[in-house]
Amino acid sequence: MIDTLGNEYRLATDIDQLDSNTTALDLRNRELSALPDAVCRHKQLKVLLLSNNQLSSLPDCIAALTNLHILYLDNNRLVNLPTAFGQLDALQTLTLQRNNLTRLPDGFAQLKNLRELDLGFNQMAQLPDGFGRLSKLVTFDATYNSLTQLPAGVGALENLESLMLYNNQLGSLPDDFGQLIRLKSLNLSNNQISTLPASFCQLTNLESFSMLSNQLTSLPENFGQLKKIHWLELSGNQLTALPESFGQLSGLTDLNLSRNKLSTFPTTFGQLARLQTFAGSANQLTSLPPGFGQLPRLQNLYLNNNQLTQLPDGFGQLGQLESFELMHNQLSSLPQGFGQLQKLQYLILFDNKLSSLPAEIGQLTGLKTLYVNNNQLSSLPDEIGQLTNLEDLILIENQLSTLPASICNLINLKTLGFSKNPIKEVPECVAGMSAERPIYEVVEAAAESGASDSVYLLLAQQLLRNSYLEAYNNVLTGILSDSTNADLYFSLSYYALFAGEYLKAIEAAQKTLQINPLAVKVETNLALGYLLNNQYEQAEAIYLKWKGKKFELADDEMADAIFLKDIADLEEFGIRHKDFQRVKEMFSK
Repeated sequence: MIDTLGNEYRLATDIDQLDSNTTALDLRNRELSALPDAVCRHKQLKVLLLSNNQLSSLPDCIAALTNLHILYLDNNRLVNLPTAFGQLDALQTLTLQRNNLTRLPDGFAQLKNLRELDLGFNQMAQLPDGFGRLSKLVTFDATYNSLTQLPAGVGALENLESLMLYNNQLGSLPDDFGQLIRLKSLNLSNNQISTLPASFCQLTNLESFSMLSNQLTSLPENFGQLKKIHWLELSGNQLTALPESFGQLSGLTDLNLSRNKLSTFPTTFGQLARLQTFAGSANQLTSLPPGFGQLPRLQNLYLNNNQLTQLPDGFGQLGQLESFELMHNQLSSLPQGFGQLQKLQYLILFDNKLSSLPAEIGQLTGLKTLYVNNNQLSSLPDEIGQLTNLEDLILIENQLSTLPASICNLINLKTLGFSKNPIKEVPECVAGMSAERPIYEVVEAAAESGASDSVYLLLAQQLLRNSYLEAYNNVLTGILSDSTNADLYFSLSYYALFAGEYLKAIEAAQKTLQINPLAVKVETNLALGYLLNNQYEQAEAIYLKWKGKKFELADDEMADAIFLKDIADLEEFGIRHKDFQRVKEMFSK
């Protein structure tokens, strides 16, 4: 056996194989309810793997294994650890994820060589005094616990690089938090934190910072000092403004500010030269700063559910833009130069006040998806026929009286929706498809007319969408009467994906695990929720965690296959995302 640092161990996979030369013992997945006494007699053991058993306690004799470097106890039923546990002072890696621990024993801080500690998915309300003495700790994960505060002296963890504390009950961070100067990755999502300590901006090595769903009302004025941050997730807070120094975050590539109370961005926003993905949906934005078009690397832009009436001059300079969503706003026209967005593939503009589309939209030859439903369009430019890569064109709920003949040039079109328009006549290529008929009649009429397979009008896919929406609403109703049913939340997390309620999918999956920590299969929906909500890092962590494994011992399929099938189902349904291909490539390696 070779560990992640390249150390070699002589491995035994059964008690009977143990001898004086054995240094690693793998007893994972054995349904053990107690640790065999023989294990404690082999003090030379350096690696002990006990994951996925039914251990509710450990014998005191485990303290005799003073040479242990690696101890896996995740996915058991442990409610406490022996008092003498702190004597295992050679430990470097300790995983206690998914147990029933409420506290750690006195003396835990004596594990002075500990480098990796995973306490995720337990019931910890506090960490032991002296926790800051674990000075060699590099990674610490206490996600999904009940922590209300961090212990005094936590700033002394001078080697800490990764700190995962999401889904706790933290109300604040200690004043010495900024002393964690080697910290690179920090996740404080789903807590109750309203302010960051003054020392926070001393974390100048921070590269990834997630703090979604807290109560944050402002950022420190010197927040721009965190120049190494490339991933910043602050959605679901109470932010009303950003500091002027925000534009100094020169390393930022992914930014999520959705679900806040922002009405504008600082004038320095256009200085974020490396920004590739920006989500600012569900705010109170009425305008974008003049320099917004100066973001040369921006590829994905999400500004749904705001109050934008126009886009700034120079918007067409976003030459790398591939995906742009601006649904549920007040946009009345597209700016001059919009046709310069040559790499744009997905354009979602439904529920605005567009009265026309400019002729230059025909220059967007890479466009695959165009949603302009629920606007005020009275006609379409002939140039729309130049969009020969277009696969989905949704024009529902406008004021169109006809469709241009050039629509027949859209040779790759798969979905064409134009119901709820006063259309009396359609081009010959869509003959037999009446926009005034109910969905099922339209589908039948299309089939009877022998219409081309490449052109559809609200295909059966739309019927399926309706059924998922109905199921989603039914499960929501069921939860109102039974809010402790993990199975209902599991179902909700699935249907929410197809209903486009990605945050709800995340919340429902998390609730499932909170009620039933053994329902790990819901992480398939949790990963997709993160992925579709543009939180790739969180999704990737789940995918890597389960790659090459099974959710349950009795499962026939590997988790890899289940993940890929879910993506295929979403794509067949018509839901696409830029990171689907990244996930496919991950599981093909």
